[in-house]
Amino acid sequence: MRADRTAATDFRSLTGRGVRATVEGHEYAVGGPALLRELDVRVPDELVATTDGWSRRGAAVLHLVRIGDGSAEALGATIVVALNAQLLRRVRLSSERQ
Repeated sequence: MRADRTAATDFRSLTGRGVRATVEGHEYAVGGPALLRELDVRVPDELVATTDGWSRRGAAVLHLVRIGDGSAEALGATIVVALNAQLLRRVRLSSERQ
C-alpha cells in the first residue's frame, strides 16, 4: 500500500546545514547540528540520550524541525548508517510532542 504524499514547496538547500521547505502551509527544516545551532533549537530531552549515542558511534543524525512564529521546535531525528557498500539502514525516532 502506498502512503499519500504531500508536495513540498519553496524547497531550499542550506549548504552545509540541511534543507528547508513548506508543507501544507508550515515551514520545516531537516539538518544536523549546524542547522540546530543556526535556528537555536535544542534536541527534545526524550531524544538526547539516543541521538547522542548515535553520534558517538559515528552516525549522521538529521533532525526534523518545525519553524513558525519566530520559534523552531525539533520534532524527531533520523540516522543513516552504512552497513556495507550495498545496504543502508535508516532509523527514525520521534518526539512525544508531535
